[in-house]
Amino acid sequence: MVGDDGRDEPPEIAKPVDIPRHGYRHRMSVSDEIGFAMLALAKTARSFSLYDPHNDAVKALISDYRDKSMAIARNAPVEIEVNPFELRYQKKTIYEEPDQERSIAFRLFRDGVRKLRFEPGLGWDDLVSLLEVLSVRCNGVRQQEEDLITMLRKARFQCITIDSVEGYIPDEETPENEALAPLIDESESSDPIADWDQPLPASASGSVSFQPIDPAALEALRAEESPQAIAAQAVRSVHELLQTANSLQDPDFSRQLLSFVEEVQHYLVVERNLDELARLAIVYRDALGKDQKLPILAEDRAFERVLRMVKEDEQDIPAALVALLGTPTAEMVPRALDMLLFGARGARRKALLQIVAHGSVRDASEIVRRLAHCPPDLARELFGILGHVAPSQRLEVAFDLLSHPDPDFQLELLQVIQNAPAGLRLARGLQTLMASEHESVRIRATFVLGHVGGAKAIPMLVEHTKRKAAELSLDEAEAIGNALGKASPQDAFPILIEWAEYKSGLRSILSKIRKDDTGNRSTAVIAAYGLIHCHHAASGEAIRGLLSRWTSDADVTHRLQRALDQLEKGRHHG
Repeated sequence: MVGDDGRDEPPEIAKPVDIPRHGYRHRMSVSDEIGFAMLALAKTARSFSLYDPHNDAVKALISDYRDKSMAIARNAPVEIEVNPFELRYQKKTIYEEPDQERSIAFRLFRDGVRKLRFEPGLGWDDLVSLLEVLSVRCNGVRQQEEDLITMLRKARFQCITIDSVEGYIPDEETPENEALAPLIDESESSDPIADWDQPLPASASGSVSFQPIDPAALEALRAEESPQAIAAQAVRSVHELLQTANSLQDPDFSRQLLSFVEEVQHYLVVERNLDELARLAIVYRDALGKDQKLPILAEDRAFERVLRMVKEDEQDIPAALVALLGTPTAEMVPRALDMLLFGARGARRKALLQIVAHGSVRDASEIVRRLAHCPPDLARELFGILGHVAPSQRLEVAFDLLSHPDPDFQLELLQVIQNAPAGLRLARGLQTLMASEHESVRIRATFVLGHVGGAKAIPMLVEHTKRKAAELSLDEAEAIGNALGKASPQDAFPILIEWAEYKSGLRSILSKIRKDDTGNRSTAVIAAYGLIHCHHAASGEAIRGLLSRWTSDADVTHRLQRALDQLEKGRHHG
């Protein structure tokens, strides 16, 4: 975390200056609105040379351009005069950029554009066509592209008119920046001095040899141009410029500075540099007031944009995340759950789960609502969070989720409901799990029913055996036998002894069991393992009888012998 955890904080900034915001909270003049629109056009056109067209930063700039350009449509007709380094509206400068590489005014003027007129009825189609032309020409993407005037004419604007010139006109023979004209003294000769271009002196004797560069010096040089160093320098520049703005008290300078702040924050988002973005947020807040957020953090989708900066190939949650988002709140929980459903991984997943946990401390209803529709891995994690933030709701939710298809989650739910009070609800819950598609869940649910069901569990286990005898594996048969014997040995014994002897009485009790080898095998194992717990003199004889009848089946014989050994061992210790 920036600040509280001991990391260096930016130096204290002077008293805040009243810097206009880009929003509509503060009333602006028409010229200011049109100026912001032209600035947005220039930034968006230039962004295509800096970022991939599908980058979030480009999408944000296009959206900003669309919003601000509506001011031109509202105030149409609007006529903008193009000068070498500035754009003017009603004789007032609304855009100024002396850097030729960055100035949209310079490039328009250089290619012959002198006026832009926006007529009533101006729509987004014309505005986006203008952006397309300028983004190609102004960024120099295609060196062999047609000149700007031709491209503008081919655009076939409906409500935009271009005034242009071809070739030189007398006014253009004067310096583009007339303020520099007095500095040019034409009385001086332009001839070079006598020895201006003489041959180089002969080099000293000796041979040229390679001198290795100190690795430490080379590494230091590379570090100066590393992405981290550039990001830190950009934030430092914002800090210094904010100090300058506070000292100058110049509204125009402050307005231009906000554009630079926006560019820096978008660069940091693209680079996924959370640490420096957090430092920039602190610098911005300290300069403009504790309630002021970076423009990007004031957007509706700020939460998602910041979380997408957390790298999925790392495991540690960035400390800067708290500095950017603040303490998790209940309002963040639905957004975090939405992002988790899209399969976030690594540090991003951990951060989202942490936000859900902290934001649900007072109200866990959103977790409860989403649990039934979550994928298995997320459901288990959210159920674990529910146990911490709302333990009183955990049992109720567990009963509602017993039909979840994931076996691991079903076992976790079973672990919770087995501690519920004995009764019809618990019995039905265990029956639901005994019908699970997963054998491990059925075996565990059978085991729990045998321990907590008592005599009332006997009819349930018998009925389960009737319906499933032909489908049971020998492992599940062992579990059912143990459950019958532990639930109520006295009530189970008559049933088990009949199954073991396989006489006519069995047909009446197990009328629904198919009389095939599979059902007979599982029934024999159930009877043997149930009789272990009955402590009756006839138990051993019944198991030996089963052994004599199943000598041809090695698997059944092995299990029956193990049951007999267990019975005799118990008697010996008894």
